Amino acid sequence: MSGFGTLIGVTFVIGLLLSMITSTFTMNLEASSQSFESLSEHSLLFEKELKSKIRIDNVQIKQGGTVFTAKISNIGSYSIRASEFYKIDLILDYTNTANVKLALRIPFSQRQTQNKWTVKNIYTDGVIGEASNPIRLTTLSGHWDPNEQIEIEVQFSSSYAINQDKPLIMTFSLPNGVKTSFTYLGG
Repeated sequence: MSGFGTLIGVTFVIGLLLSMITSTFTMNLEASSQSFESLSEHSLLFEKELKSKIRIDNVQIKQGGTVFTAKISNIGSYSIRASEFYKIDLILDYTNTANVKLALRIPFSQRQTQNKWTVKNIYTDGVIGEASNPIRLTTLSGHWDPNEQIEIEVQFSSSYAINQDKPLIMTFSLPNGVKTSFTYLGG
């Protein structure tokens, strides 16, 4: 009778060990899968960063410093979704008309609103219009494709009006960290 009890005990211990080994293997497999997914996401972000390149071509200050426009070209090989415009950082470092030094992050708006940037025009090869994936600001659909240039505009309230005789530094940064800067020397 003791041999049968020993057999049951050994079977129980072996079953317990197999269950622990299976559980450990499953947890390691899930952790490896999560690490692989994280690595894949990081790799995709890095690929987007390598393929993204933008350039500020022109900056203008108009109407006594209350209107700021800039033309920015997508000179990379990666399209930027219009739905990502909210994630783009526009930073202006300048002196206002009251000679107060300001550094502002200007948020995006789908329509023209004071102290926010919006897309005024889109150019392909210097001509207004898009060849593919047209941007629709009302639905935030479409893409800012390679070889396209967007003209952005900010209409400032009078307290934020830009002193046109002083330098201004503009930084435009994409959601993936790719950025470009432009210095307007004033005058």
